[in-house]
Amino acid sequence: MDATQLSKQENAMHMQKKQRLLLLESALEGQRLVIEKQQKERIEE
Repeated sequence: MDATQLSKQENAMHMQKKQRLLLLESALEGQRLVIEKQQKERIEE
């Protein structure tokens, strides 16, 4: 495997990691919004 192939592979892995982090962040954000909404509803009851 030459250097350009290696860096291409590393780039691909880096991109995958980035996408997973973004997915995780948006999932956590969605979860947080749901929890906040539930807490507001509880307070209003």
